[in-house]
Amino acid sequence: MKSMRLKAVLRETWRNVATGTSRCALISLLLSICAVACMCADLTQMTGLIGDAWKWKESGASTYAITLQGGIDGAACEGLRSANGVLGAAALRQSSDRVRIASLPATEIPTYEASAHVAQVFAATGIRKDNSGVIMSTAVARTYGAHAGTVLPLVGGARMRVSATFDWPSDGRQPTYGYAIISPGNDTKAYDTCLVRAWPVPDGIESLLRVSIRADAESGVGAAASSTSAGTSGSNETPHAKISRINTMLGSHMPGPADFDARITRYAPLLMFVIAMALGFASVCMRRIEIASALHAGYPKTAMLLQLSLETLATVAASCVACLPVVAIVPLILTGSGDAMPVVAMLCRVPGAMSVGMLAGTAVGGMTIRERQLFAYFKARA
Repeated sequence: MKSMRLKAVLRETWRNVATGTSRCALISLLLSICAVACMCADLTQMTGLIGDAWKWKESGASTYAITLQGGIDGAACEGLRSANGVLGAAALRQSSDRVRIASLPATEIPTYEASAHVAQVFAATGIRKDNSGVIMSTAVARTYGAHAGTVLPLVGGARMRVSATFDWPSDGRQPTYGYAIISPGNDTKAYDTCLVRAWPVPDGIESLLRVSIRADAESGVGAAASSTSAGTSGSNETPHAKISRINTMLGSHMPGPADFDARITRYAPLLMFVIAMALGFASVCMRRIEIASALHAGYPKTAMLLQLSLETLATVAASCVACLPVVAIVPLILTGSGDAMPVVAMLCRVPGAMSVGMLAGTAVGGMTIRERQLFAYFKARA
């Protein structure tokens, strides 16, 4: 195509868009309404699933515990931190000594001894760099006005430094650590419980937990344990060991990738493609007499297809601009979440499918226009 002819095509395209001959405004409005509706529907369902997963994780429903009196190996339990999906793992045992703080000397606080990285399991905040001191539940911290870095005098003259605090609300989780002090250590003594906080929960979490059982523990513990799925509610009991979830109030179905992949709005891009292709085809058919007349007058078919494509791109560009607010609100809705960019990428498939569909519909419509349609039109009116 010569340079002059290309300029003529561009000039004709601009004239059709500016005068409304190509109906860009109407088609762009229809595309924008459909695209924004599809994006909002998909965004609503995705944020709902993400919220359910976040609630599951934060409630402790994805934290598992294996309990065997004196049968847990602290090093083996902490070794589970390297497994895929594990956010923290630590072994604990209840101390025979109960802490009494000088400000309320008559009150004994349950105390637990734990392996070194217990703060990760409880998602403790304000952890000191040297990891010295104890971690304290917020219920205890509020009672004594303590926070990370506070040094509390104990009955008998000793002092206790608070390294971090952790939340343990009464939202259905086991109340064991709701009002407690946990003292991290590195000793090799046997523990009673191994806690593992994971997300997403790896397959075979029960088998993973049994790795923490000491080799010299009562025989048959590992063999006797029955297998259950990672999302089962309640507990998995054996004659010796007990595997349970910290919180079972949210049920047995764990939100996961399968729920995300099964959402009905995953077909939004395909629906938008079909709608856009239909509109692209219709936009050409509405101008079939005009196009056929131009072809009959000697307008090259390739130039006509280029002109229609450019007009379509102008329509699609306006519709994509209308979709930007939906994309812009995603980081605001998912503030502080690492899921914002993946959600944006999923939403952008809708305007992408819209663009491809419009161009495909326009191309198909343009190739079906023939000069004989002009003569058929006048013959019908004669």
